[in-house]
Amino acid sequence: MKKGLIFDLDGVLIDSMSFHAEAMDIAIKEKTNHDINKKIVYLLEGLPGSKLVEEILRREKIAEDKDDKIIKSIGERKTEIFRSIQESKAIS
Repeated sequence: MKKGLIFDLDGVLIDSMSFHAEAMDIAIKEKTNHDINKKIVYLLEGLPGSKLVEEILRREKIAEDKDDKIIKSIGERKTEIFRSIQESKAIS
């Protein structure tokens, strides 16, 4: 009997991008009191968490002087929010 493992790198089998964008918007709003254009999350898809947050803050002109502590805090909060709101479905 053959055995296998399916590993889904987000976006291959499961469509969860809208939940990532929503979670990032909420996390940034909570930490900086700024709204973002959620399309930017789609454009920067694939960047590692902290680089993604840093680039969003830069592009959206939200305090370019944010330190690593704030960037890490936003990333951690985004993950918490994503886990609580995601209702991903298989890509068809």
